[in-house]
Amino acid sequence: MKRLRIYERKKNMKKNTRDKRERGITLIALVVTIVVLLILAGVSLNLVLGNNGIITKAQDAKLMTRAGSAEDEVELWKSDNYIARTSNQATVDKETMLQGLKDKNLVYEEEIDRDNEIITIKKKDGTIVKEINYSGVIINISKTPETEKSGAVVLQVTSVEGLTNISIKSEEEFNSFVEQIERMDEESKKDLIKRLNIIGINKFSGKNIKTFEEMLEFHYTNGYITEATEEAYWDKILTDTTYTDVICDMIETIFYDEQTKSITTYEILNPNNELSDTYLATSNGTYTFLVKDLLTGKTYTKSVEVTNVDSALPYYYVGNLDESYGIYNNYGDFDDLITLYDARTNKPTTFQKIYIIAEGKRIEITDIRSKDDYNYMPAVSTYYPVANNIDGYPYDYITNHSQFVIVKDNKEYIGYASCDWCKY
Repeated sequence: MKRLRIYERKKNMKKNTRDKRERGITLIALVVTIVVLLILAGVSLNLVLGNNGIITKAQDAKLMTRAGSAEDEVELWKSDNYIARTSNQATVDKETMLQGLKDKNLVYEEEIDRDNEIITIKKKDGTIVKEINYSGVIINISKTPETEKSGAVVLQVTSVEGLTNISIKSEEEFNSFVEQIERMDEESKKDLIKRLNIIGINKFSGKNIKTFEEMLEFHYTNGYITEATEEAYWDKILTDTTYTDVICDMIETIFYDEQTKSITTYEILNPNNELSDTYLATSNGTYTFLVKDLLTGKTYTKSVEVTNVDSALPYYYVGNLDESYGIYNNYGDFDDLITLYDARTNKPTTFQKIYIIAEGKRIEITDIRSKDDYNYMPAVSTYYPVANNIDGYPYDYITNHSQFVIVKDNKEYIGYASCDWCKY
């Protein structure tokens, strides 16, 4: 009986110990579970609300979609306006286009920089998603060769749409430009005259004047005005003339190009920051040309991707032969000579045939090239008798910056070369 009680007591003790252990394990499990749940909750919140969370990614995706749609709308507007201009139809102005973007909730007013004509779409943290230039300026760049593998690729700005380029030979175009000036308000005309006057002084006197005050001091020092004040300046400027006449005279004086018989109020800088519309890319990469509007001071850029350069391949390009080679044409001139250059040495090389593109036709002019150390030929010019009649084409069809095709080893190289004495 006594043993039985001892046994029952031990049994109860074990049971109590087991119950306590089970209760203890349950409490620990509960705490661990809570901790795990908190961690999971934190992770889940971060996944949903964090910088890289689902909601943030969704917002970014929505922003990217909006930015892409806005860019597409702007590019479509540019394209439509370009087509309209070439077919003499009405164009859509910038403010109408911007209002359309705002009406579609693609762009908000605070994202528009009207001075620089840029739409900037950003994330909440200030990161720029996209910058959209809506200037209406279209820069067209050619690549030669376009896709074929080559030792180098010639990049050239072939045209700039949307900036002033007036042909003096076209009275209608010039009159249209005058009408545009006439529509400007008086303050805008005065601002333009100030800018043009500064450009003119810097161009013809070698100065580096940047402000209107510096310009006034320059005119006063040189005795052009009686005192360095704006009142004295306008009294002198507007003597027996109008704002429009002053602007036209200034533009023609500063920007008229005797060779091309046109007024171009912009300049082009190539990827080397050189004043040139051409660049020779000898390696793959992204190359950017800059166009500066000399009237407004605004700059526009256009980048082009080159992926077809193979440095193991030779490359030749069409260009003018310069004086450094000591080679002259039959009239003692050197700057009217067209040749084929080797990009690896930047020196002229031999070739078999040469053509000029005139009136959309390819005309062979191989026979009029000069025979010397290099197989070059003089540019078609009024000073070269054979040029007066090529296959029935008078020289009037040959223009400055004409397109030439040179054949070497059964491969064609296309380029543009200038000619000082050509008909323009």
